[in-house]
Amino acid sequence: ALTREDAPYSLLYSPADGASVGVHSVAGAFVSITFSQPMDQQSTADAFSFDGVSDRDIRWSANDTVMEVFPKNRLNPWTVYRWALSNKARGKNGIPLGRELSGRFVTDTDRILPEVKEVYPLFSGGPASGLWWIKTGAAMETGLGSGQAVGIEFTKAMDESVLRNIRFDPPLAGRTEMWKDNVVVFIPERDPEPERLYTLYVSAVCQDTGGLKMEKEFFLSFTADIPYLKVLSLNAGGTETKPVQNGIYPAAVILPDGIITVTLRFSHIMENPAKSETVLGLRLEPFFPGSLKPVSFRSARWLSGDTLILQWEGIDPGSLDEKHYYRLTLPGGKGGISDGKGSYLKEDTIFFLEGKQ
Repeated sequence: ALTREDAPYSLLYSPADGASVGVHSVAGAFVSITFSQPMDQQSTADAFSFDGVSDRDIRWSANDTVMEVFPKNRLNPWTVYRWALSNKARGKNGIPLGRELSGRFVTDTDRILPEVKEVYPLFSGGPASGLWWIKTGAAMETGLGSGQAVGIEFTKAMDESVLRNIRFDPPLAGRTEMWKDNVVVFIPERDPEPERLYTLYVSAVCQDTGGLKMEKEFFLSFTADIPYLKVLSLNAGGTETKPVQNGIYPAAVILPDGIITVTLRFSHIMENPAKSETVLGLRLEPFFPGSLKPVSFRSARWLSGDTLILQWEGIDPGSLDEKHYYRLTLPGGKGGISDGKGSYLKEDTIFFLEGKQ
């Protein structure tokens, strides 16, 4: 208690003048001063200074004997805040304080820096399941599947600054959302490329809700669990074989219409829309000699989810003296033949069929 002989009141302040108080930056802190007699609100508020706090609220209670000063904005972490009350503050009887009062507090209660705790694949459960996102249980390094998102879990509740400081190399287009206060979800616009190594980076500027930043940048390399689609076998009316790029395979021609039947077996079960797109995408064209006439597509039938039977007509079987070749092309790449679940042929796949009678 500080008492001035000519003032009929005192003010109470604890701890001792000049001592520091540790507080949490999120929970914040306020200064409360209790006077022994009612104070003049305007002069007391004008006499109060609060370094580093430009926007504040002042509340009075107990018949103007208690003044509380609240910062309106969140305090910065690990920062010393100083306040002072000068002797220009007056009681309602007009008598000023005997001397200036000052103090300080430090936002150093929270000393734990945020870290990335875990990264994992997620699939959307939808509102029917009661969860928007569900862990797949697979490891991120090799388990990210088609249509899945990436969950990034931190050790603390994070500020939304984290949404702007997550990147991939090579780049992955998508958006980031807060799922929980400590979990961010990255939702790709499209699947990662099969068998390609990606690295996730979480910048060290990411901070928790208290303003504490990560100690260092986090990174994690992963390969998506999305293999390339492949043609496992080809049969053109003879022996089923494992084809290779630009390989030549005999095709039995049935005269007089010059019909050949080609059976292709893929490495994955194809979704129904992908089945139609596969039939529309592949093509058979005369290759050698240049005098060969165009061929006509006859029919297509899926024997099973991974096996396609195709027929063309107008094939010329050639002879011993002159062999005839036709080029079968299956378009690859992102816009090429796919299984409808994220896997596609790595590149245009070409096989040559030799007409045989």
